[in-house]
Amino acid sequence: AGQYYVNRLNVKRFLQPGRNVIAVHVYYQGLINRAYNSGDYRQGCIAELWCDDQLLAATDDTWRAMRFTSNQPGAKYGYDTQFAEWIDARLFDQDWASIDYEDGHWPFACIDANPDYHFVMQPTPVVSVYSVDPESVVKLAKGHYLIDFGQLLTGQFSMKAKGKEGSAVEIRCGEELLPSGDRVMHQTRSGCLYQDKWILSGKEDRFETFDYKGFRYVEVIEEDSGEEAVMPDTFHAVVRHYPFPDDNCLFRCDDERLNRIFDICKNGVKFGSQEHYVDCPTREKGQYLGDNTVIGHSHMLLTGDGRLYRKAIEQFARSADICDGLMAVVPGHLMQEIADYSLQWPMQVMEYYRFTGDLGFVEKMHPYAERLLQHFQKHERSDGLIHLVTDKWNLVDWPRELRDGYDFPLSKPIGPGCHNVLNAFYIGCYQTVMQMRQLLGVHKENRLPLLKESYMQAFYDEEKRLFRDAEGSSHHALHSNVLPLLFQL
Repeated sequence: AGQYYVNRLNVKRFLQPGRNVIAVHVYYQGLINRAYNSGDYRQGCIAELWCDDQLLAATDDTWRAMRFTSNQPGAKYGYDTQFAEWIDARLFDQDWASIDYEDGHWPFACIDANPDYHFVMQPTPVVSVYSVDPESVVKLAKGHYLIDFGQLLTGQFSMKAKGKEGSAVEIRCGEELLPSGDRVMHQTRSGCLYQDKWILSGKEDRFETFDYKGFRYVEVIEEDSGEEAVMPDTFHAVVRHYPFPDDNCLFRCDDERLNRIFDICKNGVKFGSQEHYVDCPTREKGQYLGDNTVIGHSHMLLTGDGRLYRKAIEQFARSADICDGLMAVVPGHLMQEIADYSLQWPMQVMEYYRFTGDLGFVEKMHPYAERLLQHFQKHERSDGLIHLVTDKWNLVDWPRELRDGYDFPLSKPIGPGCHNVLNAFYIGCYQTVMQMRQLLGVHKENRLPLLKESYMQAFYDEEKRLFRDAEGSSHHALHSNVLPLLFQL
């Protein structure tokens, strides 16, 4: 919402005495999706180089730019969040980043940024990027290798090769193996076709992709062109995630199965934390508001670091510029709204407060919480319950098979009627905003007793001592009963 983060990098380790060159390779993804602010033809690089308080260099019209053609059009996959990367090394200028490179023939000069952009320093550290060697490499045939990194990770696979000009190498990545046990399932269950292609230049080439994947296994298949071109001793993964101190939270017990459960959950949080939280590092790569209720809390407990959670909460608050009821996924150009998720946002503010004691942050976020509440109050009927929230998806749970037979048609837009889960979240939201008011000394009418009584009248089944899914329903889904327990209804 009008705010662009600027990353600060310490480049001291890259500099050498004498002349240096600044060369940057940037990537425009170009599709409207959950992962990127893209699909708008805005592309570029804005940079400044500082030494202490002295500005040494900045992007201006003396900087040149060139569009590389080595990345050929590849198939898109996931939820339009990624492309298969088909790279022709013959079209790649290997010397473009060298000090003596002459860029005078490059056709584009840098221009000033749009003055409407508001640049702010990113409040979180940049992602950690490091190299990991394979746990095992098995040669299946000449130029054909199966590589196992021992666990799922997020990042890119990289290697070197030197072969006949125009010969091809196929790189397949995946989270699991096919039943044969020696081939990679590169068409993943999450809808990603992890199948990249690489055309060699005849010189020593390095395979480097732009976008990251979620994978454990890699299969390298070289076209039979005489002498083997791939260099197995160069196989490695370039891993990336938000800085994660593994030793900050440790768990071990006598039950090895429980240890493994903890480890896989911990790694899920670790590799699902990138520049922002992602619901998965494969198909969607999106920061979903409802998911943050779980991953943000878990991430703070595992790391002792609340900065990424705070940034996420603020980013969703800024989506109020689009709708006071907040968006379901930010950043990204996909306009998606989920009522259940929006109503959890104040809970996240208070979770952050309980972890940090930062009352100033609660005060900063409080106006957004009030606007959120007012947005949903427009859907109240006479007894205070909300119905016909047609401007947002009523989710309950996803996929639909996990709704425990929830007895209310969750059409888009929602049809007539009053259902349990949305009202439980609404009352929970109201309750949380009341806690904010009490902390900040804000006095407003307390309608909580009325809302709770209306909820009981509408949904409580005296005979079964359970909550119904909707008015007129006789079904009691799990969701209809855990939420009133959570919100003490």
